[in-house]
Amino acid sequence: MKESPHKNQKATSSDEELYQKYNPQLLKITQEINRLHSQKAALLHKQKIKTEKARKARTRSLIKLGGLECVARLDELCNIELGKDLQTKETMKENVELLLGLLIISQNNYPTLFLIL
Repeated sequence: MKESPHKNQKATSSDEELYQKYNPQLLKITQEINRLHSQKAALLHKQKIKTEKARKARTRSLIKLGGLECVARLDELCNIELGKDLQTKETMKENVELLLGLLIISQNNYPTLFLIL
């Protein structure tokens, strides 16, 4: 097998000249790449924070809406027991469907009330 012509050879004066000529450019390019990687990481971090804040805000809103439902005693009207799993128990699923139906009927019968709110 033939070896690469660059292996085990001393750098010629032309190689040294090329290195000196292009080394500052390579250094600048490498620095620019590193700077861009840092910018990308910072932007991804900001995006993650915004997404996380939006998710937490949505969760707080849903909790408040659930609290309003309890204040209006719709949970008692629909026989929904607080602390019970509303997704797996069949009786709870029916009660949740009843609550949803009541809200839809209310919206259909009193659309202006929902527009004001």
